[in-house]
Amino acid sequence: MSNIYDAITKALSAHWKAHANKNPQKLILSTSQHADLMRRRKMTKTETEAAQVDPTRFMGVAIEIDDGAPAVLISADDTPVRIDA
Repeated sequence: MSNIYDAITKALSAHWKAHANKNPQKLILSTSQHADLMRRRKMTKTETEAAQVDPTRFMGVAIEIDDGAPAVLISADDTPVRIDA
């Protein structure tokens, strides 16, 4: 099982390739997945850089928190793509 950061970057890369570099509409993550993503994003940053990480976006894609949904990427054409992390 991969971590959420790796799983999302893999899903985004596949989406960009399939959709001529268009961003997906959004990522939907649970509260715990979001917390894990934020931890991993801040791991290699200085304290100042970590404080500037935007918790509402990842690689230009909006993040929505929904504890009732699995980790999913909503593609540019409205297709939900499950993120296996």
